Amino acid sequence: MGFYVPFFLFLLTCAYLPPCSSDPYDEACLTNLKQSLVDPTNSLKNWTKATFANPCSGFNSYLQGATCNNGRIYKLSLTNLSLRGSISPFLSNCTNLQALDLSSNFLTGPIPPDLQLLLNLAVLNLSSNRLSGEIPPQLAMCAYLNVIDLHDNQLTGTELGISPSSMPVHLKETRTFMATHCRR
Repeated sequence: MGFYVPFFLFLLTCAYLPPCSSDPYDEACLTNLKQSLVDPTNSLKNWTKATFANPCSGFNSYLQGATCNNGRIYKLSLTNLSLRGSISPFLSNCTNLQALDLSSNFLTGPIPPDLQLLLNLAVLNLSSNRLSGEIPPQLAMCAYLNVIDLHDNQLTGTELGISPSSMPVHLKETRTFMATHCRR
């Protein structure tokens, strides 16, 4: 009987502990992204402050278009949702992000240079929007970037603003780079 009382108290205590929250950087990333977007079709209706506080449960996500890995957002795919607005520079707070796909929307403005802080980013697809301005050369800082698709925008400049001879080795080996319809 002596063992069961402390064990029962331990279980009772655990039952009343609040669930662990997500990474505060992920929460800031998602909050600011949602604030920078207009969602005319209400596709992101479950993107609420309460959900941002804990968007993942292990590998499961509570947010449409988000995929989790060990409780962190590692993929955002918000394609073809008629989203308007701009790309939030606070996306760089999703430090575990490996894939970002915001293609086929109506996003305007520049590509934030802050995306360089997404060191694990392997896939960046911002195609078929209305993005403008220079392609930030800072994107070359994303060491694992394998796919960059920026076609069908109003971007200017050359590929990442750097010449092939000065391009970092990991970008020379990039499997896919699409930036058609760019003005030079």
